[in-house]
Amino acid sequence: MRRREIRVALAVGFMAAFATSVLATHNTPLKAKGLKVDLAVAYNACGASNDSQGTTPPLPACHPPVATTTTTATHKVTFGPKGAANLQVAVATGDIKLKVKSADVQDNGVTIADGQQLGLHLDHAVSTSDACTSGDPVGCTTIDLGPLFNNMFKASCLAGKCTLSSTVNTILAATTITAGTRANITVSGIGINDQDGDLAFSEGLLIP
Repeated sequence: MRRREIRVALAVGFMAAFATSVLATHNTPLKAKGLKVDLAVAYNACGASNDSQGTTPPLPACHPPVATTTTTATHKVTFGPKGAANLQVAVATGDIKLKVKSADVQDNGVTIADGQQLGLHLDHAVSTSDACTSGDPVGCTTIDLGPLFNNMFKASCLAGKCTLSSTVNTILAATTITAGTRANITVSGIGINDQDGDLAFSEGLLIP
């Protein structure tokens, strides 16, 4: 009888430990390997409306539209007639791949000069990971990293095409990203800044 009680106690203890190891960690999806977004021209949101878009119901609007790139007057980055851009972010082994493709990018109404660089825009980024100095088994969550990484990664321009193909660790020359940390990273407000740091293009859609 005593032996049976010991076996039961051990079984209960093992189950409790197993349950703790499963539950004592942050929640993540099974997989989230990448993002690919098309970019549209960024315009300032309307404040006090003086117009409406002719939908049903009509949507309050402002005229004329103001491109966000005009916030600072030195550079106004826009698309030409054949302009387009997309941005890709993907998980690699112990790293994050970054890729920007674009075409017919203009600066102040003419093809952007060779050698000019446009920064990647990032409003918000928050990482929840097991890689915590405290060793807390539940993990830890960073501050909003958007302001830190906004405009840090650059796309270089040549013949009107501004491109980037690299990784976070390569650009930062550091092991900022490491494998095995179960980093759950959320991002929002992705786009491309002009040379002044103003948002030029943001993730979006074009309805023809």
